[in-house]
Amino acid sequence: MGRITITLGDDLDKKLRETVAQTLGFKKGNLQVAVEEALGEWIKVHTRAVELLRETRARQLLKEMDRR
Repeated sequence: MGRITITLGDDLDKKLRETVAQTLGFKKGNLQVAVEEALGEWIKVHTRAVELLRETRARQLLKEMDRR
């Protein structure tokens, strides 16, 4: 298991902790569960964005090649 140390702004830290406590409870490890879920979603969204960008660039290159 990897370890990442980050610094959050006070407002984001407070909102994160409050939301985790309200949704998952104060149980040990719930903050980690929430952060892992959030990072997983972020990666999924951005991975798809990169795939779409690559597909768009590939189509553009094919069009340019067809013009030649």
